Amino acid sequence: MFKWIREAIRERRVRKFAEPEIKKLAQRCEDEIEKINRRNLDSQEGTLVDRLRAAHEEAKPIREYRDSVNQAILCDRLERAGIETPERLLSSTEFLGRKLLNDAGKHWARVELRRYGQQQIEFWAKLIFPILSLIMSIIALVVSIHKH
Repeated sequence: MFKWIREAIRERRVRKFAEPEIKKLAQRCEDEIEKINRRNLDSQEGTLVDRLRAAHEEAKPIREYRDSVNQAILCDRLERAGIETPERLLSSTEFLGRKLLNDAGKHWARVELRRYGQQQIEFWAKLIFPILSLIMSIIALVVSIHKH
């Protein structure tokens, strides 16, 4: 495993995830995968298929780490929204002391987060529109009083 991945894991054990930092880790994984692919494709050893296969195998640990990091973002969003994850949607795999979601859990989490976002918009709309209506009514009343 790459040194920067080990350092990131060690650092993550000390403090909680912060989404911007996690996104930076995910982008760094993408960059490493791209470097591996370019390096293997630029070499002249073996056939193209062999070079692609070698690049795929070399990047496998980074891809797995990237997937875990992306899932950590999803779990953080669920946690911030106050959504409890049912036990049946968690896999036995752990990433930095946190259980990861299984495939059904990933889908469930995306649906729940979408629903949560819609509920937030609905809440603020129900709060703001009556207040705006009241303000407009008061302004209209004041204007009509001053005209007479």
